[in-house]
Amino acid sequence: MAEASGLPVSALILEDRATTTAENAARSAELVPGATILVVTQWWHLPRALRHFRAHFGSVRGEPVWEAHRGALREIAAWVLHLTHRA
Repeated sequence: MAEASGLPVSALILEDRATTTAENAARSAELVPGATILVVTQWWHLPRALRHFRAHFGSVRGEPVWEAHRGALREIAAWVLHLTHRA
């Protein structure tokens, strides 16, 4: 998606070990500490993703993808786990 939007491949850094959003934020902070972050994800996932990334980065913006709806119901369970500090 980033390439299709015109972002050069040389500007991309792939974090490929995380299995959760929280892990992705933490591992990304290891790769690019102190960076300004743009989180691009499904509209229903963006609020929780921003919470995780803001815990590791000072400057974080979010941009929703409106076309993606698959998985939205799963996000309800993820919020329950997140708010009860289990994820």
